[in-house]
Amino acid sequence: MKIGEMIVTAIISSSVISSIIALAFNWFIQKKNYKRDYYKKIIDKRIEAYELLNKAISQMSIQTHLGDKITSGICLNIETYNFFMVSLGEAMLKSIWLKPKTSAKCTELNIFLQNEVENKVNSNLSKKEIDEQYLSFGIEYLEKIRKFREEIMILINSDFKNLYKVNSFFTKEKIDEKYIVYKSNTSKLSYNNKTK
Repeated sequence: MKIGEMIVTAIISSSVISSIIALAFNWFIQKKNYKRDYYKKIIDKRIEAYELLNKAISQMSIQTHLGDKITSGICLNIETYNFFMVSLGEAMLKSIWLKPKTSAKCTELNIFLQNEVENKVNSNLSKKEIDEQYLSFGIEYLEKIRKFREEIMILINSDFKNLYKVNSFFTKEKIDEKYIVYKSNTSKLSYNNKTK
């Protein structure tokens, strides 16, 4: 083999090797960029979910003085209660992006309000009487609602500190909690009225 042929062969083989190295390096960079962009989208979804939850939970901090008593702002009347429940529901629709403990605490709050407030309101009464029932539940459960708010805010703050840790998001711990939704008193009344 002549020296010229050896030089040409060396140049061609080195360019092939450098092309393979460049291709591998480029593939590695693209994979990293894809993963980074994917994680960024996940973080954006999680931030959106936490913002919705924070918006809903902040409504629980409102309290109203009624003479010598205080009621929760989410139970001033049927409208404020429903507005809060819709806000909480919107946040819970994105609960896949929340940490399991935070999601479970929101579910617990939702079930508590369903069982202890909404299902105990007699919908056969006038609007004014229904609003008075919500007010009385707001007074009765003020401390419980405060406690839920504090617990959820602590969870939100803790979750925000670790929001960037996307890998832990994929290895969610499972929370095995059972919740019981009681049947509404008013739906029982309606059912009994229909059978008579």
